[in-house]
Amino acid sequence: MKAFTIDGRAVRSFEDFAEAVNAGFVRHIGGTWNGNLDAFNDFLSWPPETNYELEVLGAETCGQHLGHAAKAAWLRAHIGTCHPSNVADMKARLVQAESGEGETLFEVILEIVADNPQVRLVLR
Repeated sequence: MKAFTIDGRAVRSFEDFAEAVNAGFVRHIGGTWNGNLDAFNDFLSWPPETNYELEVLGAETCGQHLGHAAKAAWLRAHIGTCHPSNVADMKARLVQAESGEGETLFEVILEIVADNPQVRLVLR
C-alpha cells in the first residue's frame, strides 16, 4: 500500500485543497490535478490494482472551509462548462448549497474517496 499525506492545515479554499492534494498525492503518482472532481476520482483509481492510504492533516479545517459556500462557488465556476444535460441538476444543487443545505464540498470529496475501495482514508 502506498501512503501519502495531504497537508490540509492551511486550506482556506478549494484551490488551496487542490494544491494540497497535488503536493501530497497526485504529483507523486504522476500528474497534476486541476480541481475537476471526475479527474480526482480517476487519480484515486489509477493505476489499477494499486492501494493507497491517504492521510489528511487538518481534516477539520478542510471541512470548515469546504462547506456549503465553497460548494456553491465550485458549482458556479463549473455550471457553464458541464454537459448541457447536467445543467438543471447543477442549478438545483447550487440553490441547495446557497441555502446551506445538502452535502458540503468536503462531504462530496469524502464520498468520492469512499467510493474507491482501494483507498484507505485517515482524517487527522
